[in-house]
Amino acid sequence: MMWMAVALAIGAQQVIYEDRAQDVTVNFTQTSPGEVQFSADLPAGWSFRVQLDGDQDGRWGVGSGSPTSMKPTADRSFGQDARGGIYCPQYIFTASAEDPTLTYSSSECGRLPSKGHVELSSLDDRTRATITIKLPADELFGTLKTAKIQVCLWDTKRTTCQYNLTDPLVLSRL
Repeated sequence: MMWMAVALAIGAQQVIYEDRAQDVTVNFTQTSPGEVQFSADLPAGWSFRVQLDGDQDGRWGVGSGSPTSMKPTADRSFGQDARGGIYCPQYIFTASAEDPTLTYSSSECGRLPSKGHVELSSLDDRTRATITIKLPADELFGTLKTAKIQVCLWDTKRTTCQYNLTDPLVLSRL
């Protein structure tokens, strides 16, 4: 398996998503042993999310297509709602039948209890804003020493993801 592990010192920033053609990066930082953050400087209207394979079983949720149950799963998503505003923590229920590396069904925003939040800056002179998702480290890692994630970017037209469940990005807890 060709996954990439990232272990950083407290406060060190690591690029975890990069699209040079669009001049976009998403960064990961462990700001303390108890908090992590993901941040990106994005054009107006764009957003990103971090999807977590919480049980590290290599699949999203509990099957594919329409979910048979809306019960909480170990797999989660942290980002913004579809309007690009509020913090949106979600359970991932199922994977796409056409592409099992993509999610198909997730809970409503906020159904996943979370002490995380999103911070947005004002637009700069390039009409970009910094979006930062801050989470307690326990919400990302749980009781595990690593977190297997996928990072997805919404550019107002389409979603592009880097890493997937067969080749996840593995973050290590400090």
